[in-house]
Amino acid sequence: EDTIILKAGASTVVEVPFVASPKPSIKWTWKSPVEGAQETSPRFKPDIAVAGLTSLPMNKVKREDAGDYTVVIANELGEVSVTVHLIVLDKPSPPRNPHVTDNMGDRVVFHWEEPEFTGLEPSGAPLEYVVEMREATQRVGKPVTKTTELSTPVEALTVDKSYIFAVAAKNSVGQSDF
Repeated sequence: EDTIILKAGASTVVEVPFVASPKPSIKWTWKSPVEGAQETSPRFKPDIAVAGLTSLPMNKVKREDAGDYTVVIANELGEVSVTVHLIVLDKPSPPRNPHVTDNMGDRVVFHWEEPEFTGLEPSGAPLEYVVEMREATQRVGKPVTKTTELSTPVEALTVDKSYIFAVAAKNSVGQSDF
């Protein structure tokens, strides 16, 4: 079993050479890493058997394309299967459930939860969170801080002014939306 690691948007071709006589049947399947997922036909269209080679071009992969790609080459004399595990690196999805607590007038604590999709950081590095704020009457936010924690204090606020806080998650591939 081979593993291929691609960044979202990248492309590759999985090639499986074979020798078989009589002419074999060739079937590609894909199984999502989601628990309980069924094997289905891959989103990508395979090039079936040209002179002892079957290939699966994977164009502009998305994180939803991750999983196990299996080709079964079979004839009446037997069968062989090859599985390739595809890992797609992508930027994280936005952090969830942002909310403010401990409102002291000139100071609040801004909290959020980890994104649903963290982006599969190969190095295991923690996500960085980029926090911005703006006055409710302003259109442009300004940076507050960067942190690896799931909350941050925001100080030096003006009492009785309304503020809008936003947070994005960032990994080595890119940054989520706010």
